[in-house]
Amino acid sequence: MQNNIKNLFSRYIFRTLSLNKINISVFIIIFFTITGGGTSFANGRIVKEGRKATVSDIKTFQKEYRYEAGKADNKDTSKVLALYRIKSLLLEEISNYLESEKGIKNLHLTREEVTTGIAGIVTDEVLDETWDGKSYWLKVEITADMNEVTEFIQGLLNDTFKIRDLMDLKNKLTEKNNEIERLRAEIESSKNPDAIKLKKYNKEVEMLSAFKWFEKGYAFIESMNMSGAVDALNNGIALNPEYALAYRIRGSAYGNLGENQQEIKDLNRAIELNPKDAIAYYSRGLAYQNLGNYQQSLNNFTMSIVLEDHTFARAYYNRGLIYHSLGDFQRAIGNYKIAAKLGDKQAQDSLKLLGIDW
Repeated sequence: MQNNIKNLFSRYIFRTLSLNKINISVFIIIFFTITGGGTSFANGRIVKEGRKATVSDIKTFQKEYRYEAGKADNKDTSKVLALYRIKSLLLEEISNYLESEKGIKNLHLTREEVTTGIAGIVTDEVLDETWDGKSYWLKVEITADMNEVTEFIQGLLNDTFKIRDLMDLKNKLTEKNNEIERLRAEIESSKNPDAIKLKKYNKEVEMLSAFKWFEKGYAFIESMNMSGAVDALNNGIALNPEYALAYRIRGSAYGNLGENQQEIKDLNRAIELNPKDAIAYYSRGLAYQNLGNYQQSLNNFTMSIVLEDHTFARAYYNRGLIYHSLGDFQRAIGNYKIAAKLGDKQAQDSLKLLGIDW
């Protein structure tokens, strides 16, 4: 059986490549091409091999907004809060468009999930801005292909990891905004604002700005702008160096840029801050996989499987690839079968190609 499996794989994949020296990323691309194309994966290593071709539907959404500064505000805090509010208004407008024109409302997603999903793929551009000492005025636009946005939102139905990440960012932004509003109300009602409250207010606005940078970095990754993602995430991390997801997202960007060592460094920090993040272990497994450190890769894939209660199909599939590279074909097939049973289409297609049931 083992020799039969080996011969089948060799026939389809390794005709001209050495099994012991194969670059895993090349293997994945070749193998996925044969088995029908791949899809993006929740900021592990995002590689969009199989995006569907669609007719473009480019739309531009534009708004103006004036933020009236309070006692605690200065030019910088006013700009951050103006940007937060105008972006929220634009996301609502895009959500309304998708519901009326693209049928998004028929999906089994809440309005909040749809709006949050939109934030994970679009970026805004400031066209004009002025500060007169009392208020901050902005003119901002978002231009995006609505078919691509719709495809992304539809993909969230089958991507619990991505929904989890985006909702975490959304909740952090909402939490910071609510705290800012609470402090603002207290400061406005006081004749002599407390210095400690003023300092806390400024810190919360700074944190809000950090999470907006994290959100922007996530959107840059989804649009495959990895350098832009690194820059945005650098800005956010400089303001808030304790947010685990930011390091994992930046690690993904470094990985896509081929900077595996920097990717691992960021993923180490992400795991240090959040030891229960299965995607961070999975991503680190991919990084070690590309460096040829198969034992470390196996360890990380296994940890991600355990953290997700043995339901992590992608981790099983990639662990199968490692076993395959090590020549342990029985374990490779065993992992492919589990991945296939859990619904992983690439595992299913691969086994079908080999004539193996799961």
